[in-house]
Amino acid sequence: MFEISHTHGVWTEQVIHSFSNNNVDGYAPNGALILDKAGNLYGGTPWGGAFVDGTVFKLSPNSDGSWAEDLLYNSFFWKGLNGGGPSQLIFDASGNLLGVSSTGGTSYSGELLELTPAGSGPWNETALFDFNVYTNGAAPNAGLVFDSAGNLYGTTANGLGLNGPGTVFKLTPSSGGMWTVTTLHSFVGTNDGQVPGAGILRDAAGNLFGTTSAGGSLGKGAVFMVKP
Repeated sequence: MFEISHTHGVWTEQVIHSFSNNNVDGYAPNGALILDKAGNLYGGTPWGGAFVDGTVFKLSPNSDGSWAEDLLYNSFFWKGLNGGGPSQLIFDASGNLLGVSSTGGTSYSGELLELTPAGSGPWNETALFDFNVYTNGAAPNAGLVFDSAGNLYGTTANGLGLNGPGTVFKLTPSSGGMWTVTTLHSFVGTNDGQVPGAGILRDAAGNLFGTTSAGGSLGKGAVFMVKP
């Protein structure tokens, strides 16, 4: 984890945390970070932890310029109901963390996860929705965005079907704390792109924008828009 600061026209890099690569606090973080109002950083790693399937961490700045790590959750397991391979996270209105795991769940296709504070110990993890490669996509591994009604939007890198090139989805909260999914677009894998892997943006009109890592008219990826 690094910081790049700007002073008198010069940019300087400082490493603020080095992951251990020994399955303690995770390794190979590949998603964006988020900040809380106190300046703490939150993120996920797709590997490492107690079962080698990922962690969620918090980094807090100290007065001397160093950073302290707090491991919020490290028991992801791709064959379990708590998912595996978390990456990018998002805060909800109550201060809980929401994100997706690229594996795990009842069909091993990934999950929508919620992490809630639990005093001074590890946070509690709850699976809110199971993805299914055959019905609504698989391997969600990018950041989510909220709308004003509390719905979530994101992408899956695979599905529908085992060889499907991915989807754009909407998750709507339902009774009992669970969520229901609507597939907004299923990629064909030609000019519309395939394998979306980055997060999406939502504008004021409700349009969704994102990128795919393959497909497109030249076969090297595409920028897409999904309109209501």
